[in-house]
Amino acid sequence: MTDKGKVIALGFFDGVHIGHKALLDKVNERAGQYDLIPSVINFDIHPDSLILNSRVDLIYGCDKRVEIINKEFGIKDIIMIRFDRALMKTSWDVFLTDLIKNNDIRRIVIGYDFKLGYKGLGTPDRIENFCIENNVGFDKIPAVVIDGEIVSSSLIRNCIKEGEMEKAETMLGRTYSIAGKINHGRNIGSKIGYPTINLNMPDGIAVPSFGVYATQTRVKDDVFRSITNIGVRPTFYTESDISVETNIFDYSGDLYGQNCEILFCKKIRDEQKFSSAESLSEQISEDVKKVNDYFAKK
Repeated sequence: MTDKGKVIALGFFDGVHIGHKALLDKVNERAGQYDLIPSVINFDIHPDSLILNSRVDLIYGCDKRVEIINKEFGIKDIIMIRFDRALMKTSWDVFLTDLIKNNDIRRIVIGYDFKLGYKGLGTPDRIENFCIENNVGFDKIPAVVIDGEIVSSSLIRNCIKEGEMEKAETMLGRTYSIAGKINHGRNIGSKIGYPTINLNMPDGIAVPSFGVYATQTRVKDDVFRSITNIGVRPTFYTESDISVETNIFDYSGDLYGQNCEILFCKKIRDEQKFSSAESLSEQISEDVKKVNDYFAKK
């Protein structure tokens, strides 16, 4: 047991992007300065999905957000809170009072646009005044701006959905990726000379625009250059679920059933419908050359 209090960052942290990095770096700085435990509060679902009753496609699921906060920032104390209708209707000051009391919070760090509680009435100014009145330290982190744009999770989601992976990478501070278990496909790639591993697109995650991408594939501790098609395979099917099919360069072996991570580096072209499997194979050959050129230059 420890009698140390906590300095905590409040937010949803989808993407754990470079704007969030500023918050988490400040948490670690204050933890060292005041001998506190660096902590993060997070919610299991995006609040807007309940508040606005609309789907919010995330950059990362809960497990990935926790993994990044642990590995990249060394913060182990992550308080995951279930966001439900009762919490949605809780006033911001009641929520903060309980949070501080139950977790021995000595300092709070928020972003410039953070809002808390019922109807978002817990504005940064109100939270700051609350902290002053309750003898709790407070930091508000300004916006992080790149090329005149404020870095935000919603902007990054849009970049992913438009296939702007290099811009997304700049704002994330890492290459966007999806992970999952490799499953059996229909062996179409093998029949046209480009065997692939197949992943299902994780549910609730932002889908990159359909097309062909220069990617890297991580299997355990190994990383390989690869090419990935994400889409519905219109050359072969009139209706299909979204598939993620990856041809790994310079690799041979059975990966079925293993977990892997696909890192999306750059979009090469949109998904197309070809007149024949032979035409598709010829196009993939050109795509592979473009991917190799991309990695050679990078």
